[in-house]
Amino acid sequence: MTPAMLRRLAALVVTALVALLCASGAQAARPARAAAALRILFIGNSYTYTNDLPKLVRELALASGAARPVETEAVTAGGVSLKWHWEQGAARAALMQKKWDYVVLQDFSTLPLTDAAAVRQYMRLFDEQIRQAGARTVLYLTWARATSPETQAELNRVYYGIGGELAARVAPVGPAWAIARELDPRLQLYENDNSHPTLAGSYLAAYVLQLTLFGKAPRMSDVPSGLSPIEHRTLLLAALRATARSDWLARMSRRRGVDVPD
Repeated sequence: MTPAMLRRLAALVVTALVALLCASGAQAARPARAAAALRILFIGNSYTYTNDLPKLVRELALASGAARPVETEAVTAGGVSLKWHWEQGAARAALMQKKWDYVVLQDFSTLPLTDAAAVRQYMRLFDEQIRQAGARTVLYLTWARATSPETQAELNRVYYGIGGELAARVAPVGPAWAIARELDPRLQLYENDNSHPTLAGSYLAAYVLQLTLFGKAPRMSDVPSGLSPIEHRTLLLAALRATARSDWLARMSRRRGVDVPD
Protein backbone atom coordinates (compact mmCIF):
# COMPACT_ATOMS: atom_id res chain seq x y z
CA MET A 1 0.00 0.00 0.00
CA THR A 2 1.47 3.37 -1.08
CA PRO A 3 1.91 6.30 1.35
CA ALA A 4 -0.91 8.16 -0.43
CA MET A 5 -3.27 5.25 0.05
CA LEU A 6 -2.32 4.99 3.74
CA ARG A 7 -3.04 8.70 4.24
CA ARG A 8 -6.42 8.34 2.52
CA LEU A 9 -7.32 5.33 4.68
CA ALA A 10 -6.31 7.16 7.86
CA ALA A 11 -8.48 10.12 6.88
CA LEU A 12 -11.47 7.84 6.33
CA VAL A 13 -10.98 6.21 9.75
CA VAL A 14 -10.78 9.58 11.49
CA THR A 15 -13.92 10.80 9.69
CA ALA A 16 -15.83 7.66 10.74
CA LEU A 17 -14.73 8.04 14.38
CA VAL A 18 -15.78 11.69 14.48
CA ALA A 19 -19.21 10.81 13.05
CA LEU A 20 -19.63 8.03 15.61
CA LEU A 21 -18.71 10.31 18.51
CA CYS A 22 -21.09 13.01 17.32
CA ALA A 23 -23.96 10.51 17.05
CA SER A 24 -23.23 9.19 20.55
CA GLY A 25 -23.15 12.71 21.95
CA ALA A 26 -26.49 13.54 20.35
CA GLN A 27 -28.08 10.44 21.87
CA ALA A 28 -26.65 11.22 25.29
CA ALA A 29 -27.95 14.77 25.09
CA ARG A 30 -31.47 13.54 24.40
CA PRO A 31 -33.53 13.44 27.60
CA ALA A 32 -34.67 9.94 28.60
CA ARG A 33 -38.31 9.34 27.80
CA ALA A 34 -40.33 9.08 31.01
CA ALA A 35 -42.13 5.80 31.54
CA ALA A 36 -45.85 6.04 30.80
CA ALA A 37 -47.98 6.13 33.92
CA LEU A 38 -49.92 3.03 34.93
CA ARG A 39 -53.52 4.16 35.37
CA ILE A 40 -56.00 2.53 37.75
CA LEU A 41 -59.70 3.41 37.97
CA PHE A 42 -61.60 2.44 41.12
CA ILE A 43 -65.38 1.98 41.02
CA GLY A 44 -67.08 1.38 44.36
CA ASN A 45 -68.47 2.91 47.52
CA SER A 46 -67.33 3.89 51.01
CA TYR A 47 -65.14 0.79 51.33
CA THR A 48 -63.07 2.41 48.59
CA TYR A 49 -63.19 6.08 49.53
CA THR A 50 -62.78 5.69 53.32
CA ASN A 51 -59.17 6.65 54.11
CA ASP A 52 -58.73 7.25 50.35
CA LEU A 53 -57.72 3.74 49.38
CA PRO A 54 -56.68 4.75 45.82
CA LYS A 55 -54.22 7.25 47.30
CA LEU A 56 -52.77 4.59 49.63
CA VAL A 57 -52.23 2.26 46.64
CA ARG A 58 -50.54 5.07 44.72
CA GLU A 59 -48.26 5.98 47.64
CA LEU A 60 -47.28 2.35 48.29
CA ALA A 61 -46.36 1.90 44.63
CA LEU A 62 -44.15 4.99 44.78
CA ALA A 63 -42.48 3.88 48.03
CA SER A 64 -41.75 0.41 46.68
CA GLY A 65 -40.01 1.77 43.58
CA ALA A 66 -42.57 0.78 40.94
CA ALA A 67 -41.16 0.68 37.43
CA ARG A 68 -43.88 3.07 36.23
CA PRO A 69 -45.53 5.97 38.03
CA VAL A 70 -49.04 5.10 39.17
CA GLU A 71 -52.07 7.34 38.66
CA THR A 72 -55.43 6.59 40.28
CA GLU A 73 -58.93 7.95 39.98
CA ALA A 74 -62.15 6.85 41.62
CA VAL A 75 -65.86 6.96 40.94
CA THR A 76 -67.53 6.31 44.30
CA ALA A 77 -70.66 7.04 46.29
CA GLY A 78 -71.74 5.93 49.74
CA GLY A 79 -73.76 2.73 50.07
CA VAL A 80 -74.11 1.99 46.36
CA SER A 81 -73.71 -1.13 44.26
CA LEU A 82 -72.25 -1.81 40.83
CA LYS A 83 -75.85 -1.91 39.54
CA TRP A 84 -76.26 1.68 40.72
CA HIS A 85 -73.00 2.71 39.07
CA TRP A 86 -74.00 1.05 35.80
CA GLU A 87 -77.37 2.74 35.69
CA GLN A 88 -76.13 6.14 36.94
CA GLY A 89 -73.54 6.28 34.15
CA ALA A 90 -70.61 8.27 35.59
CA ALA A 91 -68.41 5.20 36.01
CA ARG A 92 -69.06 4.06 32.46
CA ALA A 93 -68.25 7.53 31.17
CA ALA A 94 -65.00 7.61 33.16
CA LEU A 95 -64.00 4.30 31.58
CA MET A 96 -64.07 5.88 28.14
CA GLN A 97 -62.43 9.19 29.01
CA LYS A 98 -58.89 7.88 29.55
CA LYS A 99 -56.69 4.93 28.74
CA TRP A 100 -56.77 2.68 31.82
CA ASP A 101 -54.58 -0.30 32.64
CA TYR A 102 -56.74 -1.69 35.45
CA VAL A 103 -60.28 -1.09 36.69
CA VAL A 104 -60.99 -2.18 40.28
CA LEU A 105 -64.65 -3.14 40.87
CA GLN A 106 -66.06 -3.11 44.42
CA ASP A 107 -69.70 -4.04 44.91
CA PHE A 108 -71.93 -3.43 47.93
CA SER A 109 -70.39 -5.50 50.72
CA THR A 110 -73.33 -7.76 51.66
CA LEU A 111 -74.94 -8.02 48.22
CA PRO A 112 -73.27 -11.37 47.41
CA LEU A 113 -75.17 -12.77 50.41
CA THR A 114 -78.57 -11.46 49.34
CA ASP A 115 -78.44 -11.18 45.53
CA ALA A 116 -75.41 -12.93 44.08
CA ALA A 117 -77.06 -12.95 40.65
CA ALA A 118 -77.01 -9.13 40.55
CA VAL A 119 -73.35 -9.09 41.57
CA ARG A 120 -72.46 -11.44 38.72
CA GLN A 121 -74.65 -9.61 36.20
CA TYR A 122 -73.11 -6.19 36.70
CA MET A 123 -69.58 -7.49 37.01
CA ARG A 124 -70.09 -9.16 33.63
CA LEU A 125 -71.42 -5.93 32.12
CA PHE A 126 -68.58 -3.82 33.49
CA ASP A 127 -65.98 -6.41 32.49
CA GLU A 128 -67.20 -6.34 28.89
CA GLN A 129 -66.85 -2.55 28.75
CA ILE A 130 -63.49 -2.67 30.54
CA ARG A 131 -62.17 -5.10 27.93
CA GLN A 132 -63.49 -2.95 25.12
CA ALA A 133 -61.56 -0.03 26.62
CA GLY A 134 -58.35 -2.10 26.59
CA ALA A 135 -58.08 -2.44 30.37
CA ARG A 136 -58.11 -5.38 32.79
CA THR A 137 -60.67 -6.10 35.48
CA VAL A 138 -59.73 -6.54 39.16
CA LEU A 139 -62.42 -7.65 41.62
CA TYR A 140 -62.10 -6.16 45.11
CA LEU A 141 -63.29 -8.99 47.37
CA THR A 142 -64.44 -7.25 50.54
CA TRP A 143 -64.64 -8.45 54.15
CA ALA A 144 -67.43 -9.86 56.27
CA ARG A 145 -68.99 -7.67 58.91
CA ALA A 146 -67.33 -7.98 62.31
CA THR A 147 -70.50 -9.47 63.76
CA SER A 148 -70.80 -12.21 61.10
CA PRO A 149 -67.33 -13.47 60.15
CA GLU A 150 -68.80 -16.79 59.00
CA THR A 151 -70.21 -15.07 55.88
CA GLN A 152 -66.71 -14.57 54.45
CA ALA A 153 -66.82 -18.04 52.89
CA GLU A 154 -69.89 -17.12 50.81
CA LEU A 155 -68.37 -13.80 49.77
CA ASN A 156 -65.30 -15.74 48.62
CA ARG A 157 -67.39 -18.21 46.62
CA VAL A 158 -69.23 -15.49 44.73
CA TYR A 159 -66.15 -13.40 43.93
CA TYR A 160 -63.86 -16.28 42.97
CA GLY A 161 -66.64 -17.83 40.95
CA ILE A 162 -67.25 -14.77 38.79
CA GLY A 163 -63.52 -14.04 38.73
CA GLY A 164 -62.90 -17.48 37.26
CA GLU A 165 -65.65 -17.01 34.70
CA LEU A 166 -64.26 -13.65 33.58
CA ALA A 167 -60.58 -14.62 33.96
CA ALA A 168 -60.30 -11.50 36.12
CA ARG A 169 -57.91 -10.97 38.99
CA VAL A 170 -59.42 -11.16 42.47
CA ALA A 171 -57.89 -8.99 45.20
CA PRO A 172 -58.58 -11.07 48.35
CA VAL A 173 -58.98 -8.25 50.84
CA GLY A 174 -61.67 -10.01 52.88
CA PRO A 175 -59.64 -13.22 53.27
CA ALA A 176 -56.66 -11.11 54.34
CA TRP A 177 -58.80 -9.48 57.04
CA ALA A 178 -59.77 -12.92 58.34
CA ILE A 179 -56.11 -13.99 58.44
CA ALA A 180 -55.04 -10.76 60.16
CA ARG A 181 -57.68 -11.21 62.85
CA GLU A 182 -56.41 -14.74 63.47
CA LEU A 183 -52.82 -13.54 63.68
CA ASP A 184 -53.68 -10.77 66.14
CA PRO A 185 -57.24 -10.56 67.52
CA ARG A 186 -56.36 -7.19 69.08
CA LEU A 187 -55.79 -5.61 65.69
CA GLN A 188 -58.41 -2.90 65.04
CA LEU A 189 -59.54 -3.27 61.42
CA TYR A 190 -63.16 -2.13 61.87
CA GLU A 191 -64.55 1.21 62.85
CA ASN A 192 -67.18 1.27 65.62
CA ASP A 193 -69.92 0.42 63.11
CA ASN A 194 -68.34 -3.06 62.63
CA SER A 195 -68.30 -2.44 58.90
CA HIS A 196 -66.05 0.35 57.65
CA PRO A 197 -62.26 0.11 57.77
CA THR A 198 -59.94 1.87 60.16
CA LEU A 199 -56.70 3.18 58.69
CA ALA A 200 -55.14 -0.21 59.43
CA GLY A 201 -57.97 -1.92 57.56
CA SER A 202 -57.50 0.34 54.54
CA TYR A 203 -53.76 -0.26 54.56
CA LEU A 204 -54.39 -4.00 54.57
CA ALA A 205 -56.64 -3.53 51.51
CA ALA A 206 -53.88 -1.47 49.87
CA TYR A 207 -51.25 -4.15 50.59
CA VAL A 208 -53.46 -6.80 49.00
CA LEU A 209 -54.13 -4.61 45.97
CA GLN A 210 -50.43 -3.87 45.53
CA LEU A 211 -49.65 -7.58 45.54
CA THR A 212 -52.55 -8.33 43.19
CA LEU A 213 -51.75 -5.55 40.73
CA PHE A 214 -47.97 -5.47 40.79
CA GLY A 215 -46.93 -8.80 42.33
CA LYS A 216 -44.74 -6.88 44.74
CA ALA A 217 -45.11 -6.53 48.50
CA PRO A 218 -44.34 -3.37 50.47
CA ARG A 219 -40.96 -3.57 52.17
CA MET A 220 -40.97 -4.73 55.78
CA SER A 221 -38.88 -1.70 56.70
CA ASP A 222 -41.29 0.81 55.11
CA VAL A 223 -43.74 1.38 57.95
CA PRO A 224 -46.49 3.79 56.80
CA SER A 225 -47.45 6.76 58.91
CA GLY A 226 -50.29 5.80 61.24
CA LEU A 227 -49.22 2.18 61.71
CA SER A 228 -46.90 0.68 64.30
CA PRO A 229 -44.11 -1.65 63.10
CA ILE A 230 -45.98 -4.62 64.63
CA GLU A 231 -49.22 -3.68 62.85
CA HIS A 232 -47.35 -3.26 59.57
CA ARG A 233 -45.71 -6.68 59.85
CA THR A 234 -49.00 -8.38 60.77
CA LEU A 235 -50.90 -6.75 57.90
CA LEU A 236 -48.14 -7.55 55.43
CA LEU A 237 -48.03 -11.20 56.50
CA ALA A 238 -51.81 -11.46 56.19
CA ALA A 239 -51.72 -9.91 52.70
CA LEU A 240 -48.96 -12.26 51.57
CA ARG A 241 -50.81 -15.34 52.85
CA ALA A 242 -54.14 -14.27 51.34
CA THR A 243 -52.74 -13.49 47.89
CA ALA A 244 -50.74 -16.73 47.80
CA ARG A 245 -53.92 -18.71 48.55
CA SER A 246 -55.89 -16.53 46.12
CA ASP A 247 -53.62 -17.52 43.24
CA TRP A 248 -54.38 -21.19 43.93
CA LEU A 249 -58.11 -20.59 44.31
CA ALA A 250 -58.22 -18.61 41.08
CA ARG A 251 -56.61 -21.49 39.18
CA MET A 252 -59.05 -23.97 40.72
CA SER A 253 -62.09 -21.81 39.94
CA ARG A 254 -61.06 -21.53 36.28
CA ARG A 255 -60.62 -25.32 36.05
CA ARG A 256 -63.68 -26.42 37.98
CA GLY A 257 -66.19 -23.63 37.40
CA VAL A 258 -67.68 -21.59 40.17
CA ASP A 259 -67.44 -24.13 43.03
CA VAL A 260 -64.67 -22.70 45.20
CA PRO A 261 -63.61 -24.40 48.45
CA ASP A 262 -63.92 -22.51 51.74
